[in-house]
Amino acid sequence: MHVTTHPDAIRFARKLLYAAARIRGASEQDARDVELAVGEALTNVRRHAYQDGIGPAEVAIDCHDSGLTVIVRDWGIAGAPPAVPGSLSLESDSGGRGLYLISRLMQRVEILQNAEGWGVTLRMAKQFAARD
Repeated sequence: MHVTTHPDAIRFARKLLYAAARIRGASEQDARDVELAVGEALTNVRRHAYQDGIGPAEVAIDCHDSGLTVIVRDWGIAGAPPAVPGSLSLESDSGGRGLYLISRLMQRVEILQNAEGWGVTLRMAKQFAARD
């Protein structure tokens, strides 16, 4: 799905991923985790990838038997992909809280620089618990 980082588009993508997770068998909590993680990822794109905050992004879903993988890609400002912090520092102004949250909501998080040299691709996977 191709979206922009406009807040309305981010809300739409969040709700769509929530629905996709539920359709694929996610519990209410797992679907909310996916929804929040996607929102955080797209908000990070809005904050860090594009100078004016609005730019293109791509959201893809790879469904498998026990969960799904979500891929969020942007073509924003080039630079080294950020590291996913292993702990949360509330005293730091350097950010990282969104990526930390994503890492707590999803089982696997990987961030790579795009082959073109512009933007990054974030890949995050969620295994579903038994559905409620």
